[in-house]
Amino acid sequence: MHKVSFKRYFDQNFFEKENKKLFSKLWVFACAVVDFESDDSYVLAKTPFGEIIICKKNNEYHAFYNKCLHRGHPIVNKRKGPLKLVCPYHCWSYSSDGKLKNIPFGEKMYGIKKEQFKKMSLKKIQIIRLGDFIFLNADKNPIKIEKQFNKKIIENLSKTKNMLNKTNCFMSIELDFNWKLIFENLRDSIHPLFLHKNSLNQEVDFYNTLKVKKINKKRIKNIIEISNFSRDGKNKNPPEEYKKKFHSCDDGSSYLNWLLFPYTHIPSPDGGTLFGVENFVPISANKTRLDLHFYITKSKGKTSSIAVFYEWFDKAKIVLKEDLETLISVQKRLKEGQELQNLGDYEIQNIRINDYLNKYVYN
Repeated sequence: MHKVSFKRYFDQNFFEKENKKLFSKLWVFACAVVDFESDDSYVLAKTPFGEIIICKKNNEYHAFYNKCLHRGHPIVNKRKGPLKLVCPYHCWSYSSDGKLKNIPFGEKMYGIKKEQFKKMSLKKIQIIRLGDFIFLNADKNPIKIEKQFNKKIIENLSKTKNMLNKTNCFMSIELDFNWKLIFENLRDSIHPLFLHKNSLNQEVDFYNTLKVKKINKKRIKNIIEISNFSRDGKNKNPPEEYKKKFHSCDDGSSYLNWLLFPYTHIPSPDGGTLFGVENFVPISANKTRLDLHFYITKSKGKTSSIAVFYEWFDKAKIVLKEDLETLISVQKRLKEGQELQNLGDYEIQNIRINDYLNKYVYN
């Protein structure tokens, strides 16, 4: 058995170190290309390092903080919309690349001449597109994404490029548990057999995940080892009829799983046609926000995706409810009684990650 302190799941000091050394340094999921309403629009992403405006113009993407150069007021307040970046406080306006366009009464009231506008810009952050998904990095000198996500992850995300349908759904909810609980739950290959025995386990053969010949117990040296892509088991049931009517990014026979450190989970339960993006955004040591996105690939004809979404929602909400209620219950009891949890050998991936956090984040 391996013992890990419960304290790191509720102590704000641990969370502050994670925010400084992880969330503000790594690439995090922001949105998908199909979230933009047009080629002249924006999407607002809420991240641990602040609200970020992502603009699309002439098929180019720019990202910067949602903070006016004047008094710091938010420039936009809706999740997405047309590219009219005008601060409602004093009407300072900005172009799609974040540069200052105009200040009403600029020279008279502020002492700023028009020729100075070009030198003033919102604080930008790095942005990258993998397939149809967009990621952000707030660090001044961000690591190469190839050092965070391995080749297998990047190759499989890239298969979604120009494949996602404009029809998509989004919801957001705040949950009372530490982000690491869901991160570790998603890397737990045994719990689906029990917690989801009447839901997800009816759809996927999760016993396939137990057929590991040898457990890798080596310490994690590089962050690239923490994220992974996997086919977590064959689908038990015959293929749904809709699969013939939509494009697929895989062979359609397996449950696909992207586990992207630090806090994004992308499952495709039907093997490459439906995609859920579960973005578990850390808010504090005891609170996490789930930004849940549902996407489907493009139709091969004129088939509507709405009916498929309804069917998927009915299944997904059961599995999510089982996971989320369990983790909320765990979080409530973290401070009671024993101070250490006991992890088994099958949880070696979480043990290795805890060792990594000890060495590179908490110290």
